[in-house]
Amino acid sequence: MAPRKAVLTMFTIPKRARRAAGILAIGVLMAFSGAAGLAHAAAPAEDPEYGSTFGRVRFLEGSMTLQRTVDGESTDANVNDPVAAGDRLLNGDGRSEIGLADGSTIWLDVGTRLSVRNLADIGSRYESTNLLALEGGAVRIQAADPENRNKTFRVDTEGGSIYLLSGGSFRIETDQGITTLYSFRGVAELSGDDGSVLVRSGETQLVHAVLAAF
Repeated sequence: MAPRKAVLTMFTIPKRARRAAGILAIGVLMAFSGAAGLAHAAAPAEDPEYGSTFGRVRFLEGSMTLQRTVDGESTDANVNDPVAAGDRLLNGDGRSEIGLADGSTIWLDVGTRLSVRNLADIGSRYESTNLLALEGGAVRIQAADPENRNKTFRVDTEGGSIYLLSGGSFRIETDQGITTLYSFRGVAELSGDDGSVLVRSGETQLVHAVLAAF
């Protein structure tokens, strides 16, 4: 049997059908381009603050000194000044407010001394730990809800350490070796030399620093 030949059948598409097909193709192309553009715009990497661990001075009442560990300089803080890991905040005769990259907010009372040891970034994708050292005075913290299990928010004092285990509102005071933790909303753990205790909404706990005998 002789091999069959492939036959190419040609036919003409009417002008109206060709015009409709062209419009449909353009519409599909525009829809695809629009979806791709939206996906690109929604990419978190496009946010200039994405991955940033800097905080900002949002409010000042009175004076606050900002000590930079990087260059060893001390300057009078101004609203919108950046706050980075390694900085030390010394509140004077007023109060101040610091906004953190992860959405948390810290209010410093009069005469408060706070060291910033580590800061989490937006979404806690690259750095998931906020670590502060309250050397004296009092702070109120509005902690953002943790977005992943690895998120840590810790405040060290002379008397012990406080771990904020959930988002919420907390006040921490330290004076002469006594640390007091108030939970207005949320759960925190107060840890000292004698153990730890959970502090829930509406509760207050304190811990004393244990002085070593020489």
